[in-house]
Amino acid sequence: MKTPAEWHALGLSCMARGDLNEARNMFALALNGDNGNTRYMFDYGQVYVELGQFEKAQHFFGKGLEHEPMSVVGNYRLANLYKQFGQTETALPLYDRAVSADPSFAEAYNNRGGTRQMALDTAGAIADFQRAIELKPGLTQAYLNLGRLLDSDGRYNEAAAVYQTALENGLDYELFRHLQESVIGKQTPKAPLGYVRAIFDDYASVFDLHLTRSLEYTLPQEIGAAVRRWHEGSERKLTVIDLGCGTGLCGAELAGLTEHLAGVDASAAMLEQADRRGIYHNLIEGDLEQYLGITPAASTDCVIAADVFIYVGELAATFREAGRVLQAGGLFIFSVELLQEAGTYRLQRTGRYQHAQSYLERLAVEVGLTWRATSTVNLRLERGLPVPGLLVSLVKG
Repeated sequence: MKTPAEWHALGLSCMARGDLNEARNMFALALNGDNGNTRYMFDYGQVYVELGQFEKAQHFFGKGLEHEPMSVVGNYRLANLYKQFGQTETALPLYDRAVSADPSFAEAYNNRGGTRQMALDTAGAIADFQRAIELKPGLTQAYLNLGRLLDSDGRYNEAAAVYQTALENGLDYELFRHLQESVIGKQTPKAPLGYVRAIFDDYASVFDLHLTRSLEYTLPQEIGAAVRRWHEGSERKLTVIDLGCGTGLCGAELAGLTEHLAGVDASAAMLEQADRRGIYHNLIEGDLEQYLGITPAASTDCVIAADVFIYVGELAATFREAGRVLQAGGLFIFSVELLQEAGTYRLQRTGRYQHAQSYLERLAVEVGLTWRATSTVNLRLERGLPVPGLLVSLVKG
């Protein structure tokens, strides 16, 4: 018979290898054997965070804090949960308790800074990010948060200097080089794969919640409706490639339509979330163009790219490969941030790309795709304002 400590250790091991359901079972057994152990409560709550069951996570964090009100771990984790829901007034006192109990806790300063930024306390946020960097010079997220905040505040040279410091400290080269290039106005054809991976690996567990509740993200529903209109009248199941599939929000909108659904993404953590949906037949970690390049010609009914081309400026190769893999009459549906001026594409200071409609029209003609439909969409909220974009449907010949 195992002791509660042994069940707990097994739970931690399961979490480390990504077996969250088994981790939950192990933590339940540990807590059943020692129901007053706050560490077990906090870890049990954390596995529910990873599973996306936030009310249960809140329950166990709160229960643990009833026993140990000044727990660093408990206050920090519960604060993170409230932060994800945008409840800044509730999160901030919890972060205050965490840093009061452990003034060297760099991650707590970093996340408190993010919460202060959400509460429009720019000076407080900058101070917290800077303190996090002082305490832990290798904390990538603090440089990222500080640089982006300075950038959004119009302090471009200071933002570039933050990214330069991160590079000098040996932190993620592709991430900070891309951000540095974007903030100084340099134009590049594509964001590095490492940049996309770094952004989304940390974002995966709260991606759906943040997009749908905080950023009013409805693009998957709009794409799902467009695919169904295109497919209306046919009972044949579809072969679909979901480029930049993320956690599978678009795939979920195609329920019942697909015979084979493949998802491609740069982030392994996002693919883990997509896999839990149980709707993808194949999930591939890697570059979108490379995957299309090894896909047989005329083998696919539909290629989807939702909010993906914000990380790819030059789209000629992607259009060419999408056109090649589609069967006759196949659908290529994608979104872009709209470049309102004449041109092709532009790297913004945010690190994302905008595209001109005339550029997309030219590429479609070059690869034999016919323009089927265009609709203006609000891609997401940014600083409380909608980001204008286009949802484009192209059909192969």
